[in-house]
Amino acid sequence: MEELQSTEILDREILEDARKKAHRILKTADETVNAQTQEWEKKTSAGLDEIKQKYSRQTENAVREITARLPVEKRRIKAQIVDTLIVQAVENWYAHLERARALAILAKGLKRRLDESGEAHVTETETQGEPVRAFFWKITSGEAENMLSELLPGRKFSLEESNSGGAFPEIVIETSTARIISSISKDVDFFVHRNRTELAEALLGREFFDDQGAQPC
Repeated sequence: MEELQSTEILDREILEDARKKAHRILKTADETVNAQTQEWEKKTSAGLDEIKQKYSRQTENAVREITARLPVEKRRIKAQIVDTLIVQAVENWYAHLERARALAILAKGLKRRLDESGEAHVTETETQGEPVRAFFWKITSGEAENMLSELLPGRKFSLEESNSGGAFPEIVIETSTARIISSISKDVDFFVHRNRTELAEALLGREFFDDQGAQPC
């Protein structure tokens, strides 16, 4: 009987000892988990802060970049508006231009270029009868013939309609020594380039360009 009691006491001691060990293990495990959890939370928080800072910096940089580009973008849009309105103004001008006036502009440009090249003073004898080749666009063969007869009297010429595709009339003359072009389109381009500021202000008003020192570019 005494031996049995001793065994029971031993069992209880073993169990109690096991419980104590288990408690210590569980407590240690719990403390470890808590410590790891706190560490993970710390790292996660730090990671989130880093991510927030990173994207905050990226957002700030993006905002700065966009803000810096706004004046440039505004000038670009204004330039597009100016270009569009000038093109429309030129097209409207030509649409209401009398035919005789258009031909006079073309003839004046051709005469100036013939004088500059010296072709205006070349005689039929000097060319040994070689005809002048002329290509015309947006004028009739009769209009081209009248123009050449007046500017190159006594010279022979052959006429051919070109496929320039330009918006305005032009005439091209080819001789053995020169190629001469008179084009209303080129004259218009030169005029627009030279008078762009005045044209833009006339179309839109000076106040359109006053914002942030914008200029009709």
